[in-house]
Amino acid sequence: MDYATTALEKDDLDLAGSLLQKTPEYQPLHGRVTAARKQRLAQHKRQRLLANTVRGLFLLVLLAAPLVTLLASWIPTLFAVQQDPSETLREA
Repeated sequence: MDYATTALEKDDLDLAGSLLQKTPEYQPLHGRVTAARKQRLAQHKRQRLLANTVRGLFLLVLLAAPLVTLLASWIPTLFAVQQDPSETLREA
């Protein structure tokens, strides 16, 4: 039981779990190991979600930047085509 406690303190949950037996005297420590495993799994899922979110935002920026640049160059051209050149010369 001392080895399992030391392994749990050092975050070696696999070793701690393998050292424990399914007897009533080990139940409190077994519960701590199970809770630590669940906490580690939840933290891993959060980190993976954050990493995937950052990747998605990065790809969105990579895809949106050329489209915005292309639209920014077309919009003035579209307005210039719609205007009558003689009206533009009269305004000047």
